[in-house]
Formats: sequence, structure tokens, C-alpha cells
Amino acid sequence: MSGRRLLPVLCAALLWGCAAPPAGTPAARAAAAEQRRLALVLQGTPAIVAARPDGSVRIGVPIAASFDGGRASVKPALARVLDRLAADQRDDRTLLRITAPTDAGSRRLALGTDRAVNARAYLEERGVAPQRFSISSIARGQQLEISLTKD
Repeated sequence: MSGRRLLPVLCAALLWGCAAPPAGTPAARAAAAEQRRLALVLQGTPAIVAARPDGSVRIGVPIAASFDGGRASVKPALARVLDRLAADQRDDRTLLRITAPTDAGSRRLALGTDRAVNARAYLEERGVAPQRFSISSIARGQQLEISLTKD
């Protein structure tokens, strides 16, 4: 086989080997079902819900809809997402990891931490148990991310 024909075959083999676990695995099926359910709960908000192969579900909210530049106060669009999420998760045992970015070009990780803390506090004030959370900050990012993992 010539080099020109071999390259696409090698690329396809590499991509196949790096693929996520099959969609038919129990974790993938559970995540897909939870994704569909949460997408309905969060319908009409700026949230984007995605299932992950490990069985977790990620909710992403664009940073522009979440916080003003240089600020950590929850904006109304994010509040709508968090209100619905709190009502849905209040009696659940799911673990929630909130990851918030700093502003573009900022090196102040404390801003991302403050944003994650405020999102967590908002959910706690609405009845989600504090022991279910972990938070983190990232230097760059376009969205607030909430990852849900079944306990």
C-alpha cells in the first residue's frame, strides 16, 4: 500500500483506538438517560447538558450568562439554571463538582474560586446538602461547569 493510501488507514485506526467506551455500556446508557432528563429540567436556560462515557453528566453554562467580568455574583441566567438544578437535586445523592473559570486574560485564580463558591452557596441556600460539593477554579474557560456523578 502506498504511503498516500496508508495514512488515512492509520489515522482511522488511531481514532478508533482512542474512542470512548461503547455506547452500550451500562455507564454510558445511564449517563445518556440522565442527560435527556436534565436537558428537559433545564430547557429554556442557557445550560448545555452532555453525558460522559464514565457515567457522569456535565452541565455547562456560558460564562457571559453566568457572571459579569471581574465579578463573582451569580447573574439571573445562571440563577435560573441553579434554581432548577437545586429543585431537581435537593433529595438526590449525586455528587456535584463546580468548576469556574477566571476572566479571559486574567491570572487571578481567586476569581474563579469565588465564582465556584458563590454557585455552591446558591445551591446550598436552596437545599442541596453541602457535603455533596467540590469546587475548583481554572485559568481559562468559556463556561461554568457542573459535573454530576452518582454516588
